[in-house]
Amino acid sequence: MTPVATFVRRAGVALGTLALIALPTADAAAAATNPPGVYILNEQGENGPSCPVGWFCFYHAAQHKWFSFAVLPGTDVPDVGALKFSGGGSIASADSNTNNTLLRYCGYPQPNYGGAEVPIAPFSGGTWNGLKSFRVC
Repeated sequence: MTPVATFVRRAGVALGTLALIALPTADAAAAATNPPGVYILNEQGENGPSCPVGWFCFYHAAQHKWFSFAVLPGTDVPDVGALKFSGGGSIASADSNTNNTLLRYCGYPQPNYGGAEVPIAPFSGGTWNGLKSFRVC
């Protein structure tokens, strides 16, 4: 279980509210390489924790499975492939996402917001193969 999921389950508090109190801590290796506001959600196996309320999450596989990251509301991700897990691995693209924020996000098939924009409404999500960047739009 990741530090984010463990902390949320123990606290019994919605993570959106929790973010105002304390940020989840990522493994030291991941914290050193990922930008502020981006946290590892799942690097363990097929079915990790679901996306916490108040966060934007994206997953390596369809149906919100496998390796994933959770992003604080308002945080942009210019290159999914540049993000690292604690063991140093990464994912080339995101094939599904969940937007549990009040903000509208957009996904793009190329790094640095290139290609056709895919809008992701607040409190929604879906499966879009190969999105490589995300930002609030």
